[in-house]
Amino acid sequence: MILSITVADTGAIDAVSIIQSSGKPEVDAGIMDLIRRQAPLPPPPPGAQRTYTPAISFGAS
Repeated sequence: MILSITVADTGAIDAVSIIQSSGKPEVDAGIMDLIRRQAPLPPPPPGAQRTYTPAISFGAS
């Protein structure tokens, strides 16, 4: 699963979207909800990156 997360200057989460699904709608919805519940984040420093694209893996490695 790959997400796109955009954080505002205030630490609010401006946007969360799925770039690549996990293939399981209930997992995708749960992860999206988990990310949204983390707001507000600490405000990022001036000039810091605001959009992140983390990859999330499930299962044993």
